[in-house]
Amino acid sequence: MPQYPARCTVCGWTGDIVAPVRECGSLKCPSCNEPANQDYARKGVPAVGNRAFVGDRQISVTEGFHSGEVDEARKTYGADVGQCIQDDGTVRFPDRETQKRYMRRKAEVIKSQGRNPGEFGAKPRRPVEAP
Repeated sequence: MPQYPARCTVCGWTGDIVAPVRECGSLKCPSCNEPANQDYARKGVPAVGNRAFVGDRQISVTEGFHSGEVDEARKTYGADVGQCIQDDGTVRFPDRETQKRYMRRKAEVIKSQGRNPGEFGAKPRRPVEAP
């Protein structure tokens, strides 16, 4: 279950409340059992467009390769962005510009394989033969 940073509007309690996602809109203060508001400002969650690129966020949670595919992936993606692919298959971006170059190269690779870059997990298209 997720943790929600919260602040009670009645007693002033602040802390994290563990609750199912379906109850995130009706959090209760554990101190007085009154309604509590989510308080992401206290947690320091940045606004969209104002994201820091530091720490573990450099490791992509959506990109990666099987360790046996690393050498082939590095060759396919080229020296410029292939260096982002680690030996264990994870993809680590040193900065946002490198991440953007990697994603552009990924789209080029997918397109060269005959797939639409917007298709997730799509297999290469085969031409349909006329009857």
